[in-house]
Amino acid sequence: MTMTGLPRKTLHLTALAVPLAGWTLHTTVLHRRLTQAQRDPLTGTWRREAFTSRARRILHRHPDEAVLVLGDVDRIKDLNDRYGHAAGDRTAGGR
Repeated sequence: MTMTGLPRKTLHLTALAVPLAGWTLHTTVLHRRLTQAQRDPLTGTWRREAFTSRARRILHRHPDEAVLVLGDVDRIKDLNDRYGHAAGDRTAGGR
């Protein structure tokens, strides 16, 4: 039986490349979604679980070199109620 068109090696490579391309795309999309799920959509900051996990890992790796600084913005609700949510978002570092 003779093959016309593409050589057998090319067909084998194509048969391997198509699923590999699909898995690569799937992995890229999944990675982006997981990263987005770890961040607050309004401010872009890490959510509590992601932040805590990263902070623990850094503090464990560099116990004598790392410093953890936390900040809290008070009265954002009052600001939002008075001037609107856009003003509160700007004050809280939102986008």
